[in-house]
Amino acid sequence: MMTDTMEKADWFERIWAHREDVLYPNFFGTQAEGIFTIPMQNLEKGGIADPRWASCGVIRFAPTAARNSWLYVSSGLSNEWFESVPDRAAVSGFGCEFVLETPTQDQWPIQRVHQIMCYQIALCLGQHPDSDPMTIGDRVPLGHAIDWGTSELKYLLVTEPIRIPPTFNQDSGRAAFLQLIGISETERSFAEQSGFDALIERLKMHDDFPTTDPVRKTLF
Repeated sequence: MMTDTMEKADWFERIWAHREDVLYPNFFGTQAEGIFTIPMQNLEKGGIADPRWASCGVIRFAPTAARNSWLYVSSGLSNEWFESVPDRAAVSGFGCEFVLETPTQDQWPIQRVHQIMCYQIALCLGQHPDSDPMTIGDRVPLGHAIDWGTSELKYLLVTEPIRIPPTFNQDSGRAAFLQLIGISETERSFAEQSGFDALIERLKMHDDFPTTDPVRKTLF
């Protein structure tokens, strides 16, 4: 039993390290800071106070020659928390990691990705039985301005990324990157009436995709 536990710990840590030390730098650049782990009080508030989730967090990547935004990406949701052996053909862990891009370096993106991570963990664990885990097209209310200030953006739109591969593979299985885009109440309403794709096109037309600028004005 001890040997099995040690073997799992070995491949678990190896796969985790490979994601953060190899895959993420290849996708996002080598200038990284973090990991900023989820505060336990956030997990307690969401009813998911498990030490495993407190080891998950956010890594901040500086702009690169190919990307002029600061990028915040979660790490840990795609760990294989539940199976005893790795399986490349399976979904790894919760099957996703979240990405948020901003024009400047700040703390609020870390806090918002933490919030979304906690919500996704709770959804995947069945804490909200009437709701499925977040996926492309979802519009998530934040409860406050995205930057905790005067921003008109009070929702996060979940979409497929355009500057990085939408999916990635680890020895423990596959997972998807889910891009988060800040949107306003009226933009959320527009998406409900005209469709998800129509809102994405409008955001692209105004250079408001995929980077979220909290000081931008709402499109409608």
